Amino acid sequence: MDERNALTDLGNAYLPTASGKAMADIGKTPTDVYLFGRLPPDDQRSPLRNATPEEQARYLPKAHLLVRQEINRARYAPQPQAAQPTGPNADALRQWNEQRM
Repeated sequence: MDERNALTDLGNAYLPTASGKAMADIGKTPTDVYLFGRLPPDDQRSPLRNATPEEQARYLPKAHLLVRQEINRARYAPQPQAAQPTGPNADALRQWNEQRM
């Protein structure tokens, strides 16, 4: 009987178990955020492009690295400058625009 218990204990020593930290982290991530992180990159791009800033803050940390890079590049890309008026009345038009602001 002792040999059987010893073999059972030895067999249990090699079973994979979750660490205490992993067990403590269960339930801390909301289900929708967790499942979003498991989507393929192509399925993550569209919702993130159309997301509000609050939604982006919620889901972007769990997105794939390439998707995060694309979204951040689009978010922080320099905006093109407006065309400057040219021609004989350009100075008058600039002054008029400045007065309006």
